[in-house]
Amino acid sequence: MRFAFVLMMLLHFHLNAQHPFLKSGPSIGYVDHERAYILVDAAPNIQTISITWREKLTAIPTDSLEITRAEKDTGAVIFKVKHLKPSTSYVVSVRLNGLPANPGFTPEFKTAVSNPESDETFSFLFGSCLYINDPGEKQTFGNSPDILGHMSKLETDFMIWGGDNMYLRNEEWNSRQGILSRYYATRRFPQMQPLMGTRANFAVCDDHDYGPDDCTGSYDLANESCSAFRFFWPAKHYASGKDKGIYHKFTWGDCEFFMMDDRTYRSGADMPGVLEASLNREKRYYGKQQLAWLIESLGNSKATFKFIVSGGQMINPLAEKECFRYYNYEYNKLIRHILSNKIEGVVFLSGDRHFTELIATQPEGGYTLFDFTCSSLTSETRSIKKTKEIDNPYRIPGTLYMDNNFSKLTITGKKGDRKINIETKDSKGKAVWDFVIKESDVKFIKRKE
Repeated sequence: MRFAFVLMMLLHFHLNAQHPFLKSGPSIGYVDHERAYILVDAAPNIQTISITWREKLTAIPTDSLEITRAEKDTGAVIFKVKHLKPSTSYVVSVRLNGLPANPGFTPEFKTAVSNPESDETFSFLFGSCLYINDPGEKQTFGNSPDILGHMSKLETDFMIWGGDNMYLRNEEWNSRQGILSRYYATRRFPQMQPLMGTRANFAVCDDHDYGPDDCTGSYDLANESCSAFRFFWPAKHYASGKDKGIYHKFTWGDCEFFMMDDRTYRSGADMPGVLEASLNREKRYYGKQQLAWLIESLGNSKATFKFIVSGGQMINPLAEKECFRYYNYEYNKLIRHILSNKIEGVVFLSGDRHFTELIATQPEGGYTLFDFTCSSLTSETRSIKKTKEIDNPYRIPGTLYMDNNFSKLTITGKKGDRKINIETKDSKGKAVWDFVIKESDVKFIKRKE
């Protein structure tokens, strides 16, 4: 009996322990209604990496892909899976040098709802500011990573990472190898595996996963940082040609997400926003090309909700100097475009602040603009009790939370009456507060003649 018990425990460990040559993954990146990008990171002695996928409700493999690494290539590889079915769950398996490699969890993902007129319910996780302590590092800035386990247990269609998705150390952001080493360390962290391997993942950057603190477009290794971001957060369409920025968009059902780059084109925060009573056009946040892309994309979008996702706060009148609002020319241009072109359904998602809140402002002649800031996942949190922001009149009452947290957003409701249900959860996954934004809340009021 004892032998049978030991054998059973060894078998359980074998089936659930991560394969020693599988360093991380499979991590699910960009997913739409017909394709998925999947990252696998294996040990240097592994030459051939392959994946197989099947529909979750069947046992028959749909297809497979194999990549043979060059002898000197020991980095992660990206599989571009195509010809998938919309709104369908798939299970992924990995083989290294032809042998099965168990990641210690069941890798799976669901493809996007393809019909832009759909009223199908879907949900996603949202959070920012993930600091993972290195072995031996004093826990002065990174708090418990157990929050990642609670997040991975929630069934959602995807996750949006809102910036500072890792923290480059001082000795890392001054070299390409340093940047890559932090990406690999973060992705290989055990509690990251099931979170990133069980749903699609989309991301924007902020300063700490881009370069040094408060970095701008003048950062010397901006090109290297953007290149690394594009690889570890693969997407269907990034800026192309000579534009090295890392902005893109994706759709899920009747919603569209505009994933902004708030670093590559950015001017210093200390540059004045107004010069001689005129808006300073040289003070840039998104830059001329990216802002033009956003404005054109918003104008062409038919989505019920148009989420603008950025690493820092967008519309908070009492925020600190890095807020988009203090980049007066670009801020005014974007808001004027929304108002003058009657673009409905705009909602902002942001990170950075190390506390969570929901800000609401209403420009004259417009509807309520919401900016949901969710921060931080594991980074040290910030108390604003002794600052002017503690009594911010633009904050929705009851939404300030100053401990580690994440959120789950659910899009639900019938066509014409869609809703965004925002749930903020603490580091153990317990609900802290929730708030509903109705489709009617982000529409222009039609005045009676």
